[in-house]
Amino acid sequence: MSIKIRQLVKPTGKPPVLLSDRADRGGVAEEIDKVAQTLTEAFSEDQFTHSCVGGDKSKIFDFERATVAAAALAGEVWVASYGERDYA
Repeated sequence: MSIKIRQLVKPTGKPPVLLSDRADRGGVAEEIDKVAQTLTEAFSEDQFTHSCVGGDKSKIFDFERATVAAAALAGEVWVASYGERDYA
């Protein structure tokens, strides 16, 4: 089994998803949510992340989603998949 790497791109040239808009536009919101969920799991015990969300772990997903969405707006987002796990 191999690790697959790909770049998340805007579908059909549509504008990126707004941070406050959870409506799925061509799969972009769903992909950003998947990346944010992976980051939430990875950094749930990270002290820096805790300080960014004021110690409220329920806000980690929104923090990570905002970070990924900002990166998608201003740069590139690359993801890896391995077996059944879509994002690693």
